[in-house]
Order: sequence, then structure tokens, then C-alpha cells
Amino acid sequence: MKKLALALFAMLLIFSTAGCSGPGFMNDKDIKDIDTITGSITLSYRNLDNQNETESYTIAFELYYKKAPITVTNFVKLAKSGFYNDTFCSKFSMADGSEYFAVDAYIEEEDAKQQKSLDYYIKGEFEKNGWDRNDIGHTFGTMSMMRTGGYDTASFEFMVCLDNEGFKGRDGEYAAFGKLLEIDGRLIDDLRRMSQEGAYYLYDYDFKVVEIRIDGNVDLGEPLKIKK
Repeated sequence: MKKLALALFAMLLIFSTAGCSGPGFMNDKDIKDIDTITGSITLSYRNLDNQNETESYTIAFELYYKKAPITVTNFVKLAKSGFYNDTFCSKFSMADGSEYFAVDAYIEEEDAKQQKSLDYYIKGEFEKNGWDRNDIGHTFGTMSMMRTGGYDTASFEFMVCLDNEGFKGRDGEYAAFGKLLEIDGRLIDDLRRMSQEGAYYLYDYDFKVVEIRIDGNVDLGEPLKIKK
């Protein structure tokens, strides 16, 4: 009788954990049958040579839902709500020369810029945190979540890799979730030119996200949240 009870308990334990990649992640049954979601991001900034003119770029992207369902759900929800629209952002160069563009959502408040905030984090969907389904590499154009330190401290800030080599060390340690497609060469040239002219932050040039759009009638619901 005791052996039967132990066998039944083991079976229940197997069934209860099936479809899970670890605590806090989504179960298979809750992941929708969607592979790729598309959209676009429109960026603008004042012309460096003529401050009365504005440069504008619209770049398509694709999101890999099944590889990072919580991350993509959160991003889609924020994008569709207009969270990122009309926010200032920045471009950084690392000590090793690698570059990335940070969408970190600053807004103008009186004479200063204040970063927007959310009252929650999301689970870090990458291998080192126990999520083995995300094999997206950090290459040119990759969209990847930024975090404040701990594995489960991403919220809304994300980066776009601007080179192919410098960010491979982030593979498996940061939640990549999408990729910008066919990035206009003028944008990269202008970003690098700004950096060379000493503008570490691009706020002085009013560099901003005009809009992030999600194509189609995509509704992924609410993301799983971790209260701050």
C-alpha cells in the first residue's frame, strides 16, 4: 500500500511540473500558438547640421514569442499602450568598443528629463536563469532586455545591439526577444557621429522614440509580473 501511494505521489509530481521550464515561468498550456510578431519603431532627432530640421527613421522588427513569451507579452502590452511613445533614449559605447542603443524611456518634465517607471519586474527568460528555450544570439539588431542586476529585474528598458561581436557575452544571460530588420545605414552613421562628437547621451539632440507599433490585432493579455 505504501509503495502504491509513493508511486501515485511521484506521478502527480511529474504531471504537476510537466510543461514548466522552472518556477515563475509560463507553462506550455498557457503559451499561445504564435511564433513571430511584427511591428515597427520610429525614431527621430534634430539634424546635427540644422537644428530646425528633424531626421526620422522607421525600422521594422520581429519578436520571437515562443522563445521569450513573458518578455514579448510585456513588450507588446507596453507598446500598444503607448508607453514608449515620445520618450527620449540614448546610445552607449562600451569600453571594448561595442555599441548599443538603449530605449530607456525618459520624458521631459519642466527643465529636466525624468525616467518613466513601472511597479513590477518580469522573469528573466534566459538559460542562466533556468529558461532553456531562448537561443537568440546577441548580434547586430538584436533587441534584448536591460536589467538592474538580478536575473529577474527587467521591466521596460531594452537595448538594440549595434555590432556583431561585442555582446555575445550576453547570450544566455540576458533576455533577447526580437530583432530590428534592415536598419537604415544613415541611422548607424548618425549615431556613431554623435558619439564621436562627444554626445554620450543623446538627450541634447532630442533623440527619441516617436512610436512603437505592433502589426495586426495582437492581444497576448497581461504578462506574468513580479512585484517590486
